[in-house]
Amino acid sequence: MTSRAIKVAIVEDDPLMLSTLSATISAAEDMAVMGTATTVADGRALIDGGGFDVFLCDLGLPDGNGLDLIRHCAGRYPSVDIMVITLFAEQRKVLECIRAGAKGYLHKDQEAESCVDAIREIQRGGSPISPVIARQLLLHIKPQPQAGDAKLSERERKY
Repeated sequence: MTSRAIKVAIVEDDPLMLSTLSATISAAEDMAVMGTATTVADGRALIDGGGFDVFLCDLGLPDGNGLDLIRHCAGRYPSVDIMVITLFAEQRKVLECIRAGAKGYLHKDQEAESCVDAIREIQRGGSPISPVIARQLLLHIKPQPQAGDAKLSERERKY
């Protein structure tokens, strides 16, 4: 581990996923897992304890929604980088998480090693987003065809 490790807090209810993420992040020389939780209640206590740079949060938790934890973390520690890791890729959920304070959004179908790269990226000021999630965001901002567009010639539609 380097002198300034990236400290990560993880909220994930799936035991295998939590174990895999924790082991992969802990194995990175420049990172340390500062704490884990499997429920909203324990996640809130983890957040309140502070001491982390990156907050990695699942959305579907047994006692509630990880979105509440994202809001709590963003309100309490605005400088912490919040990254969602979940199975939910619906446009509405993605946008809710971003509005709540998430700066990254990863789909669980990615390899655990890519999460380590995403943590480094978010700490460098980037916003890591899985391709399937990026598609949802692009669909949200894609302009809708206007009624008058049908009157344009083929050449005009190219521009």
